[in-house]
Amino acid sequence: MVALAASLAMLTWGFPAIYAHRYEHRVSPVTATQPGAHPKPSAAQDRLYLQETVQKALNPGVAVQGRDGYLFFGDNFLSNFAQALGRRYYSAQEVATTTATIESERSWLKARKIPFEFIVAPAKWSIYPDKLPAWSDGQSLQHIVDQLLAYDPRSVMDVRPDLAAARAYHQTYSKKNSHWTPYGGYIAFKSIVRQLKDSVPQLGTIHVPTLSSVTTVNEENEFTALTKDPGPNDWTVPHFSPGLPSYDIVLANGTRVPQAPGTSLDITQAPLQTASAIAGNTHRVLILADSTVTSLSPYLVTGFGSTMIVRHFMDQPDLAPSIPALVESYHPDIVLTITTERNLDVPIRDLQMWQGALDYDKAAKGPAASWTASGAATSTISVAGSTKLSGPLTVTLPKSLATSTAIRIHLNSIAPAMVNLSGTTKTGQFSISLRIGPGSTTTFATVPAGITNQRLTLVRSAGSKAVTVTDLSARGLP
Repeated sequence: MVALAASLAMLTWGFPAIYAHRYEHRVSPVTATQPGAHPKPSAAQDRLYLQETVQKALNPGVAVQGRDGYLFFGDNFLSNFAQALGRRYYSAQEVATTTATIESERSWLKARKIPFEFIVAPAKWSIYPDKLPAWSDGQSLQHIVDQLLAYDPRSVMDVRPDLAAARAYHQTYSKKNSHWTPYGGYIAFKSIVRQLKDSVPQLGTIHVPTLSSVTTVNEENEFTALTKDPGPNDWTVPHFSPGLPSYDIVLANGTRVPQAPGTSLDITQAPLQTASAIAGNTHRVLILADSTVTSLSPYLVTGFGSTMIVRHFMDQPDLAPSIPALVESYHPDIVLTITTERNLDVPIRDLQMWQGALDYDKAAKGPAASWTASGAATSTISVAGSTKLSGPLTVTLPKSLATSTAIRIHLNSIAPAMVNLSGTTKTGQFSISLRIGPGSTTTFATVPAGITNQRLTLVRSAGSKAVTVTDLSARGLP
């Protein structure tokens, strides 16, 4: 037992170092200012944390007992409780890279006249910090969201103040569920709409239903299955006058399936497209979301003329969809990423891809070349090898592209994959890893000038399943 306790203590005390090593990025962020240092827990705090969450806990890693019957997920759930106390925090590099990734995505979408908001659905501990256990008093350090906002106030849409204020009237979160209640979801939607009016005034009016009453039911105890907790769980449900309208789910073949008024959607049903004839606008909204979207969905799908709801998989980034591909297929008027706060345990990736996408735009007026599988004979890029990447695919750029070059690649994959783009210059070999999600992917990369023989190689990483390249285009950077 002593050895086990020592091992657990090492893991607990080492949270910051372990995570900084695991998620440290080699790509330099586009922002120049360096984030301030995050305070570290003291040795005494480390010992108390280990004692209360592991040694004395009935369900180590699963549940932490708070005040007044409140339960919180433990660290088995994306370091949830470590995040609650600011023990899991971002390194300076993680802060800079995350905010740079958000800003790069925002810039790429802005060039297409598409606004973008990154919205964090707060954890229960963000809105009910007074319900954390008494032993944690005085231990809470800065949260990841606060790190991001302190470094770049534009990075995150903050709905926490509105949810915290509304709890004075009804519970925005319940004792035994990590998600906001339906009432909390309504408050969050109001907050999102209010802030969108300021940041994207061209959207005009977005309908927010008028609250008439709130009732409380005994439902949605997440901990019954985890810890056999019997409840009850007070779940606050809003009611409206007039009631919520109906809407349609749009199937892949265009068929519309009417939904009863107030019907909620679950992220397990995604991808989902909806249409509302009574929204009062024709806005098309691409929503990258997770389970927290359930309580928001009745308002989102009737507040906008069309929505496309896709799971973002921030907690499993290898499964994450290609946002450029979704934009190309759905043509949204606005993009919203809505993520549960604990998902920030895994810093968002793809900075290198977004920087490549911005370079591709920057090179729009420069020399260009392309290749398509259907028109290989007339393509200005030469391709040799298997387009399914069962072996190396050699890509030869025309001599007109002798400068640093931005590449755009369209691919299809049946499963998550990694593809390596490599070449050689006078200074040596370079290699760029491309993350390929399931389905259709549009990805970008920037390669240096002076590539030997103008040749690049695409190869599928070991363990990756079939990936098919459908077209390539390249633009020379000024």
